[in-house]
Amino acid sequence: MKIPAYNPKLCVLANNLKGKNFKVVVAGLEKLKSQLPNTRLYADCADYSVSYEKRDKLAEEYYKKLLATFFDDLGNLKKEAVEFMDAVRVDVGQNNSKKSIREIIKNSITDKQRLKGTFFHATGYKEIGEKIIKEGFDPAKIARTKYGPGFYFSPSEGGALQYSSCVLKGDLEGNCAFINTPFYEKITSSETLTKLRKMFGLESCSYGLREPEEKAITQMINEYSRHIIMDEFGCDLAYNSSSIFDTCCVVFNSKAISNLRF
Repeated sequence: MKIPAYNPKLCVLANNLKGKNFKVVVAGLEKLKSQLPNTRLYADCADYSVSYEKRDKLAEEYYKKLLATFFDDLGNLKKEAVEFMDAVRVDVGQNNSKKSIREIIKNSITDKQRLKGTFFHATGYKEIGEKIIKEGFDPAKIARTKYGPGFYFSPSEGGALQYSSCVLKGDLEGNCAFINTPFYEKITSSETLTKLRKMFGLESCSYGLREPEEKAITQMINEYSRHIIMDEFGCDLAYNSSSIFDTCCVVFNSKAISNLRF
């Protein structure tokens, strides 16, 4: 499709999106943008004369409204969000080349095998550990993503203790991708987050609004990538052993975790 030279917004999109039907992707993007919350209603997030409690409450409300733009009531990415993410191209730092998130993930997998064993997960406090044992892991609270958006386990208790004195044991079993590079840093780089925020028209300058915007965009990327890894590449887990300090097992499919205990 030839992009009209007089439409700078579409030209920018064309440089960063690539799909079978550009019109469908742009139409879906515009539909999502029309559902975004009005930032004027959350201007106090950036007003430091307002109490911290109020700013924090507004920022959380803004974040939840943003998530409702990208996710349906069941917590799944909306069709328009998936089509948009399918078309996104990320700068990979090689002669200004761009690749899809799917390509970056595929190129990072060196092998796939069945994995089974006991691993160790560091958590902040005993109360948090007890909640995880009772309710399971929550994908919405994924924080570490260096080797993919998942729940991080160490093959040794000593390795987990480097992160916290509270450690859970868990039995892991599933199809495992072997990786040897922190591929996800390319996908969630600050440049990528800034680019996606602009494409959605989320260009708040204040930290009070920018932080929930980046958090929501990151959550969309994480969930999209997690399902690409699970559904398209058939991997429940990933194992990295690129260095003694970074050896870890990342769980994408929570069903691969059983028998959590202290």
